[in-house]
Amino acid sequence: MQRFYDSGNSLFTSTDEQIRQKYDNGGLSRYRRKSSVKNPHLEEMKEDVLYHLGLTTLNDDLRIMFGDVKFVCVGGTPERMKDFAEYVSNILNLSCSKNEIKNISKSSRYSMFKTGPVLCVSHGIGSPSISIVLHEIMKLLHHAGADDPVFLRIGTSGGLGVPPGSVVITSVSVNGMLKPYQELVVLGQKIQRPSTLDEELCKELKIVAKKYLKNCKVVVGKTMCADDFYEGQGRLDGAFCEYSSDDKLSYLKKLKEAGVVNIEMESLTFGAMCRNAGLKGGVICVTLVDRLKEDQLTATAEECKNWQQRKRCSNAVDTKEFKMMTLLQCFCTTTEYNQHISTYGSERSGNYEIEHCRVLLYTVIEEIEERQDIKASSIQCAEHPCMNVAEFR
Repeated sequence: MQRFYDSGNSLFTSTDEQIRQKYDNGGLSRYRRKSSVKNPHLEEMKEDVLYHLGLTTLNDDLRIMFGDVKFVCVGGTPERMKDFAEYVSNILNLSCSKNEIKNISKSSRYSMFKTGPVLCVSHGIGSPSISIVLHEIMKLLHHAGADDPVFLRIGTSGGLGVPPGSVVITSVSVNGMLKPYQELVVLGQKIQRPSTLDEELCKELKIVAKKYLKNCKVVVGKTMCADDFYEGQGRLDGAFCEYSSDDKLSYLKKLKEAGVVNIEMESLTFGAMCRNAGLKGGVICVTLVDRLKEDQLTATAEECKNWQQRKRCSNAVDTKEFKMMTLLQCFCTTTEYNQHISTYGSERSGNYEIEHCRVLLYTVIEEIEERQDIKASSIQCAEHPCMNVAEFR
């Protein structure tokens, strides 16, 4: 007999054959707590085509591929996100090598890498580009049954009054008019969605950044999200410029006085979509230039590379969520799990065992968290006997 949580998060018992039937009928696709997708039309669709990721609900087993995702990290370029995926793999002591971390997006538009329970995706430049990929990632995780993943945008930015190489954790993203919301035109009507980032996650990121980034400046503040790299950010070096250097400096000082610490092009949409979906979202950017002093990047390539690596350490490596994720990873290091998950469930006979393991995993974690009569210190990971659940509370 096995114990699982159904879609209503209530415990049930079943034989392997019953679980197998429930799996085939899609009954385990939403055994997690809630979905971030708010679109009733999706339930009426026989197939959902995630066009820009090259995945579909009929042709790809999204539950096996992405059901265990706990963190989604997005950044501008494919190269940067693959590099970050390799870094995460090393931090979590996963067995996959650099050559095994492959782009699992079947489209040339975005790149996507998965290492353990962390999904790393490139989002391109600007709000339209990140909006498209976030829509499809959120739908993907909805179909996969992933439970409340934490979303993090890691990127570069221009600073305001902070030295190049500073790490900025966004508290709220504002538009060019200093309004803390994203404005969309939907069916000819303007709608506004607040763009405040998760306050608790913001505090946790600050604590972690302060702990691990002792040799650089860490700032929490507002981020101005522009629609353009040149005029929208008050640069003087674009193809068009109809304002003076004094006008530019006056505007940037106004931003600084309002609490804006840096400028980039995606945080407004990122914050608004995470908030609208009810997901924890955080934005961590490194500054490459102080816009109060210059427009163009003058640092060397080596300096920029070192600065960009700083934002890695400020990901939630010390939060309860990350510790729980590490515990899950420890439970998932069995030979059978690694063998099948590395091929994304291509052998159907093994999919059921993996799915059973994953659901049982969450049953154990839920009981550890919710039942007071369980002594956490008595539960140890078979693969890592030196680690016990008490360390992750």
